[in-house]
Amino acid sequence: MPAVLLICFTVCALNLCADCSIAAEQRDPAIAWWFDLNAPSFGSSAVGDIDGDGRPEIVFGTYFNDEHIYALNAENGTMLWSFFTNGCNDASPLIYDVDLDNQLEVVVPASSPYTVYCLNGLSGSVEWSTSTGYPNCIDSPPAAADLDNDGRPEIVFGTFYGKVFCLNGEDGSIAWQANLGANSYIQSCPNILDCDGDGQLDVVVAQWQGDCRVYALRGNNGSVLWFSEAPEDWMYHGGSFADIDEDGRPEIVIGCYDGDVYVFNAEDGSLLWEYPGVLYVGAPTSIADLNNDGHMEIALVSYTTLKVLSHTGSLLWTYGLGGSAFRGAAIADMNNDNVLDLVIGSDDGNIRVISGDNGHLIWSYNLENHYGNTFDIDNAPVIADFDGDDSLDVFLVGGYGSSSQPQNNHGRGYAISGFAGAGPGWLMFRHDERHSACFTRAQYNIDLQLIPASLPIQIPANGGSFNYLIGLTNNDPGAAIVAVWITATLPSGGVTGPIIGPVSINMNPGASIIRSRSQSIPAGAPPGQYTYNAYAGTYPSIIFDEEHFPFEKLTTGEGGGYVCDWLCWGDDFYSPEADSRENALPHSLSLSAFPNPFNPTVNLQFYLHQSAYVELKIFNLRGQLLEIPLQSWKEAGNHLVRFSAESLPAGVYFAFLKSGDLTETQKLLLIK
Repeated sequence: MPAVLLICFTVCALNLCADCSIAAEQRDPAIAWWFDLNAPSFGSSAVGDIDGDGRPEIVFGTYFNDEHIYALNAENGTMLWSFFTNGCNDASPLIYDVDLDNQLEVVVPASSPYTVYCLNGLSGSVEWSTSTGYPNCIDSPPAAADLDNDGRPEIVFGTFYGKVFCLNGEDGSIAWQANLGANSYIQSCPNILDCDGDGQLDVVVAQWQGDCRVYALRGNNGSVLWFSEAPEDWMYHGGSFADIDEDGRPEIVIGCYDGDVYVFNAEDGSLLWEYPGVLYVGAPTSIADLNNDGHMEIALVSYTTLKVLSHTGSLLWTYGLGGSAFRGAAIADMNNDNVLDLVIGSDDGNIRVISGDNGHLIWSYNLENHYGNTFDIDNAPVIADFDGDDSLDVFLVGGYGSSSQPQNNHGRGYAISGFAGAGPGWLMFRHDERHSACFTRAQYNIDLQLIPASLPIQIPANGGSFNYLIGLTNNDPGAAIVAVWITATLPSGGVTGPIIGPVSINMNPGASIIRSRSQSIPAGAPPGQYTYNAYAGTYPSIIFDEEHFPFEKLTTGEGGGYVCDWLCWGDDFYSPEADSRENALPHSLSLSAFPNPFNPTVNLQFYLHQSAYVELKIFNLRGQLLEIPLQSWKEAGNHLVRFSAESLPAGVYFAFLKSGDLTETQKLLLIK
């Protein structure tokens, strides 16, 4: 049963100063509550409102001698439910609506029973279970996304003896299975991302033992997209991913037991750079802009040393931990100083908060002293506002665990509150359900445009498609790292997707991009009213801007042929055109408008680096073409076009400039 600490004094006031180091500017964090266990928890917990009461719950699994999945009310540590698996639970749980019923489920593998359970978030009852069969133990934390383009999520994970399973989220049936070599274990957490920008999500895993390879598999069927043999030893945890080199395409970052960190280009598995370490890198890497320089940094743990690398692979700082930190670091702004911090537990029983920009210790606490017994922390922290006070809290589990003498196992989960930081946290192992392990801030001023080619959109019974423009503008004074993703709201109110993304785009100040895309709607989609949703932000929960438009699936009519899947195609999001106008490429376009807002005439100015045929078009918010002010060949240099909107009502319009394969868009505001 949980014990709740009701004393309101700070930790130091309880004569525990020897265990506690607190920065002067920070509020005093303290233990809020704890929950006693008969074994530790390996991996990490997950946080989500699984019972729909508006408050978060914490879900985690335990090792031999306890062998439960626990769901605790995060505000006070009381138990919502528990589920006995009759075996060790080495893999971190996933909280996700896997069957699109608008209720969260808990998906958790039980390692030694070789079974994946999908549990009802409210009650903990089994919605479905799938066995991977002996001897396919599961240490791989599951990831989730719509991998086969059927509008419903799939769940992917690895097992012992080289297998990767992809399950249908609605019932746990096997969508596909890949075998990457029976002499290897796939214990890594899969990464889900569009590796090569083709609109198809892919899966990246790494081998423990065997050939020591990193594999990219196509998400729709498990076929091999590429593999790399660069690593020279085993990899236990999976990679993290983000656009590290700012080329508009993602990279995979993974640590290896050979002591090195490898950064692979996701499109083909080529090695971008490699950081040579000294001791093995068993812990997973984490990614964020830790020093507010507009670039991504990489946090890694080499045995007992925490290191941070620049986006080019140079060492920025190190911090010596008192023990091994095998589950890596979680990231959030814990002390509200607008600098991201690293939260990490180690097997010496300490939890530490370390400033991301310089490696200085902000706060630490010796939980082993409080526990009064061995307290190895082999569990990554989760970070969220547990109690609704608009400040961040931390939860982790420690103790002692052995498979040879499990009767000696013991453990405890601790919730720590009182941090001054607010904003987004770190809700699960590897940050999100696609295991990006990438934290992106939420302060960017981003303008998103979503413009259908025409309205209304009506899709015939046997399926069809529609066209649209999607654009982004960075109105922030600094560089922004923006994720873009698209979903569709179904007639039932459920949501399918992401249909696109999340696609990570690096945008310099003032940069704008626009892409022309097409979306197919399959014949199997139910008839009724839909909403097409575009989001820019930090996937999946932080929204900088969003736009929507409706479409309808009819019960009658025929299009150009039977359409099978939700597919989206068109201009490549990964092309490096999201650059600032000051640093435009030699053959890029630039478009500006002044005055803006305007009434009734606006000057549209653009610059050509070389002679070209140019089209300038004006659209309204519904994507309807209103006028073509320019369609002609222009010489290199500056050009000015005056557009009069005297006959148009006040509102938002878009100027769209196109020359060859290059495009540029400008949002216009007409006031009257």
